[in-house]
Amino acid sequence: MDTSLMKYWYKICPQCQGQGRLLICVSEQSKKLFLACDECEAAWNKPENLLQKSDFSAYKIPHHIASAMEIDAQGWNEYALMAYTK
Repeated sequence: MDTSLMKYWYKICPQCQGQGRLLICVSEQSKKLFLACDECEAAWNKPENLLQKSDFSAYKIPHHIASAMEIDAQGWNEYALMAYTK
């Protein structure tokens, strides 16, 4: 399987009550990882912030889904719990 097509996600979105998945994304500007819901586009800078209201809307910033290499480089492997291709 081509791992370049994989999308890694952490858990279901707490904001839209399970309608979406929290994908691991990369900001095009800062190159930092963040979690973004693939349904409601709520986003969090850090997984520790999930108990709070979302930090921002992913819709407003240019980003892409993080690759396995980007996740590993920033030490987020523990959050890449699930993966799928689409």
